[in-house]
Amino acid sequence: MKDIQDLRDFEYRARDVVDRMAVALQASLLVRHAPAFVSDAFCQSRLGQLGQHNCGTLPRGVDTAAIIARATPLVG
Repeated sequence: MKDIQDLRDFEYRARDVVDRMAVALQASLLVRHAPAFVSDAFCQSRLGQLGQHNCGTLPRGVDTAAIIARATPLVG
């Protein structure tokens, strides 16, 4: 919120602010519609951290086996 209220040189920070807003929207959709292990992993890896918004940068303790199993197509 502080970033939006401070209008000094906002044009240089706007892309970062919009990027963080998009991540917050993604997180809210996952919390509402995805299994908890998916939304928890997303939120832990992308909210409240700097520079770790890339796919594959998950913190320790995330249920990666469940995420992989969910993404793996059934063979049969």
